[in-house]
Amino acid sequence: PPPRRGPSPIVLGLVVLALVAAAVLFVRSRQNAATIVQKDISQAQEKMHQVPVLMAEQAQLQARLQRQQEQIEQMKHVVPTDSRLSDVLHQVASLASQSGVTITRLEPLQAVEFASYASHPFHLGCRGAFDDVARFVKGLESQPRLVAFGKVDLIRSTAGIEGSERPIQANIDFSVFSRHSKN
Repeated sequence: PPPRRGPSPIVLGLVVLALVAAAVLFVRSRQNAATIVQKDISQAQEKMHQVPVLMAEQAQLQARLQRQQEQIEQMKHVVPTDSRLSDVLHQVASLASQSGVTITRLEPLQAVEFASYASHPFHLGCRGAFDDVARFVKGLESQPRLVAFGKVDLIRSTAGIEGSERPIQANIDFSVFSRHSKN
């Protein structure tokens, strides 16, 4: 019988080389997995450090939301859901009487519609002493309902009543507002 030969050195070398390559690949894959896990841990730690900042930001946003909700509630009182123009006319006439001025013109104009509210403009003319007109305008702006002034013209009359100051003619454009009922 022919003598039995063992594996050739080339085959043994190739087997050893294959085993070394497999070991290197195994170690590298474990190192890559360890690197990935380390990155995930670092990212998680960074997110954990952000939690107090995010909590503080949340508290600030909640406080801001609360303030805005309070402002909206306040606006609901000064901008009612219906126009109640007859109330506006009555309030203007009453305020003029209390202030000592005479209304020479009070003309409601066409409402201007916006997405969530409407503007109801008026042309107003009144006559009286300067102090009375000033008191009347201050009374208009201090109404519980929002009043926005446009043009205000004050014209001193050339003729006065004997023994009193010359009267002022005031021409005032102002608007009141109403919300649409769906808002």
